[in-house]
Amino acid sequence: MSEIVNVTQDLDVDEYAASLKTTEGKQAVEVQEASSTGSFTGTGAEEEGIITKREAKEIPGEDSHLVSHGDQVKLVLCCMGLIAGFAMCFIEIGGDRKINQTLAIAIWMSSFWLTEVIPLVVTAFLPLFLFPMFGIVKSSTIASQYVNNTIFLFISGFLMALTLERWNIHRRFSLKVLSWCGAKPGNLLFGMMAATFFLSMFVSNTATALMMVPNALSVCRSLERSTLPQFHHESRSFGTAVMLGIAYAANVGGMASLVGTPPNLVFQAQLKVLFPEAPEITFATWLGFALPVSLIIFVIIWVYLKFLYLRNFQGEAADRSFFVNEYRALGAWSVEQVVVSFAFTLLALLWVFRADLVFSSFTIKGWTSIFPEESFISDATIGMLIAVVLFLTPARPCNLAEAPEEAGTKWSTTLLDWETANKMPYDIVFLFGGGFALASGFVESGLSAYLGEQLGNMDMSLAGTVFLFIFVIIWLTELTSNTATSNILIPIGASMAVGLSASPYTFMIGAAMACSCAFCLPIATPPNMVVFSSGYIPMREMNKAGVFLNIICSLLLWGASFTIIPAVLGVDADEYPLWAENSAL
Repeated sequence: MSEIVNVTQDLDVDEYAASLKTTEGKQAVEVQEASSTGSFTGTGAEEEGIITKREAKEIPGEDSHLVSHGDQVKLVLCCMGLIAGFAMCFIEIGGDRKINQTLAIAIWMSSFWLTEVIPLVVTAFLPLFLFPMFGIVKSSTIASQYVNNTIFLFISGFLMALTLERWNIHRRFSLKVLSWCGAKPGNLLFGMMAATFFLSMFVSNTATALMMVPNALSVCRSLERSTLPQFHHESRSFGTAVMLGIAYAANVGGMASLVGTPPNLVFQAQLKVLFPEAPEITFATWLGFALPVSLIIFVIIWVYLKFLYLRNFQGEAADRSFFVNEYRALGAWSVEQVVVSFAFTLLALLWVFRADLVFSSFTIKGWTSIFPEESFISDATIGMLIAVVLFLTPARPCNLAEAPEEAGTKWSTTLLDWETANKMPYDIVFLFGGGFALASGFVESGLSAYLGEQLGNMDMSLAGTVFLFIFVIIWLTELTSNTATSNILIPIGASMAVGLSASPYTFMIGAAMACSCAFCLPIATPPNMVVFSSGYIPMREMNKAGVFLNIICSLLLWGASFTIIPAVLGVDADEYPLWAENSAL
C-alpha cells in the first residue's frame, strides 16, 4: 500500500490535471487496453493499474491513427470557426459594428476553447489585444479583468489545499472516514464517496481523485485475491462502483463549495461584471443552496451505483482493520498538522460567518461588522490573510509528507513555502481572466443586451428554456473544459434572463452547477480520467452509468432553479430584481 501511495504522490497533480483535457483521453484509452489484455505486471503502480503519462505514451496500439484523425477533425472545425468569425466582422447586426465584432471574437475564442488546438490559457490572452485593436474596450479595462477579487479567492483556496497536501492531512482524513465505515460493500462505497465529496469541496478535484484511487485500488485488489473464482464478477463490479463513485463524488463535491471548482467562481465574478448592483454571493450564501443540492445528487449517485453494481454482492468487501492499520501507520499528529488543521477550520468558519446569516426568526451578525467598513472585506481578503499566516508560521521539515532524508528537527521551514505555492495552476488563473474579459466585452459592446432582446422573443416558457439551457450545458461539458464552457455560456444565460425578464440567478447558477455534472465520458472531467486509467471501468460502464445521471442532474438542477435557489437568495425564478434593471446589459 505504501508503494502505491508514494507512486501517486510523486505525480505532479497540476501537470496531470492540465494534460487530461488536452490529450483527449489518449492515456486512459491506452491504459484501458493494456489492463484488459493483462499486460500489467509487477508491483507498485503497474500492479494497481496506474501508470505514468510517459509509460502510457509508450504503449503501442492502433488508437494513434484514430487520435490523429480526431485531431484533424478538430483542426477543420476550428478553421471553420475562424472563417465564420472573420465573416462576422463584416456583417453588421444590431446597428452597431461593435456587436458583430464582439461576436466574432467570441466565435474565435469558442472555436479555440472547444477544439483545444492551442492551449486553453493561450486563448484566454486573445481579449488583451483583440478588444482594444477593434476599438471595443480600452486595454486598461480589459487587463483589469485578469486580476480581481474572484481570482484571489481561487488563489487563496488553492494555497490552503496545497498546504493540506504538504502535511498529509488529506490522507489522514480519508483513512479515518474509511475506518469508520465498516466492511460491507455499500458502506465502504459510501465512505469512499463521502471522503472524496468533502475533500473536493476545498481541495482540487483532481488531487482528491488521485489521492483516493490508490486506497480504492488496494481494497479492490485485496477483494479479488480473497474471493472464490465464482464470485470474481461480483468483486469486479465492486471495483467499478467504487471507481465511478470516487469520480462522481469529486465532481459533485466541487459543486457544493464556492471555491470547490472553477465554474462556481466564474459565476461569482461574472455576476459582478454583468450586474454590478447585485448582492454579493458569499461562501456561506453559496453553501446555502449548493450544498443541499449537491448532497441530494450525492445520495442519488450512491443509491444508483449500489443498485447497479452491488445488489448481488455477497459478504464483506474489506477488513476494517486494513484502514485502521493504515491510519495508525501515519503515526501521531505532528504540531504542524494540528496547526494547519486549525487554520483550515478557522478559514472555513470565517468564510461562513463573514456576512449576516438571516433566518426566518433571527439573524446571526457577521464578524465583519466590528470593522469600520465591513463591505470592504471579502472572502478573498480572509483567504489571503490565512495564506500569508501559513507562509510566516515556522515548521519542521522532518514532519513533511515527503520529508527528505536530510530533513532535520529544526524549525527551518514554514507551513507553506513558495516552492509548494508554485504548484498552483496559474494557467487556470489566466483562463479565469480570459472569461471575465470576454464577459466584459459582451457588456461594453452591447452584445449582451442584443442577445437578451433576441432571446426574449423566443416562443418558449421560462421553465422550458431553463431546462433546455441546463441540459445542453451538461452534455456540452462532456466534450469541453468546464471552465471554458462556463466562461462562454454564463454571460449568455444572463442575457437570456434579461430578455425573459426573469431572475439572472435562474440561468447563471444553473449554468455554473451544470458544468460540474458530466458523468459519461473520461475526457469530461479530470476525476473521470483518473479513475478510468485504473483499468476497472470499461468505457461502456461509464457511459451506462453516466447517461442516467446526466438526465437526473438536468432535472434536479432545473428543479433547484425554481425552488431552493430562489428560497435561499430571496428572488423568485420569474422575478426581475431591481438590481438587474440597472445592470450593465
